[in-house]
Amino acid sequence: MSVATPQKFDVVVAGAGIVGAACTLAFAQAGFRVALVERHLAGSGATGAAMGHIVVMDDSEAQFVLTRRSQQLWQALSTTLPAGAEYETPGTLWIAADEEELAEAARKHQRLIERNVPSRLLSSRELAALEPNLRPVSSMPLALTPRPARPASRSGSARATSPLPIAIPVSFTINSLSSAT
Repeated sequence: MSVATPQKFDVVVAGAGIVGAACTLAFAQAGFRVALVERHLAGSGATGAAMGHIVVMDDSEAQFVLTRRSQQLWQALSTTLPAGAEYETPGTLWIAADEEELAEAARKHQRLIERNVPSRLLSSRELAALEPNLRPVSSMPLALTPRPARPASRSGSARATSPLPIAIPVSFTINSLSSAT
């Protein structure tokens, strides 16, 4: 068994999912020496379970501002990602099961349009044309936001190339952590 040369980092980010990757990038761009630690493959935890989906939510003003900004940052970053990153904008469906949910979908749709977020209401017929493998639903309209980001790589590799000083250790032991005070 070989022993790795000890390295010092300003920041250690735990988890190479969409949030960990974004934090790592921000720290590296700010000039910090960053280690990104992931126990499995990058994007294989919560990000993979949620498809790495970045969608604009509006349950509160703070949530709207934060999720819209996150989406905009990922859209800007997508132009710099390698071809294998598979950045996609497939859309999000909110399916209304009753009149109350339909009213909420209409409210969300209008609020998103007012805030310059692409959105449209779909009929059941339009949904069936877009997603023919879904089981039929009632004739109520549905809300569709067509541009959420899904920056996930299917390459299975945690070793990405980066022009920034980011270390992605594959196998190592942390001997100690200390605060820079």
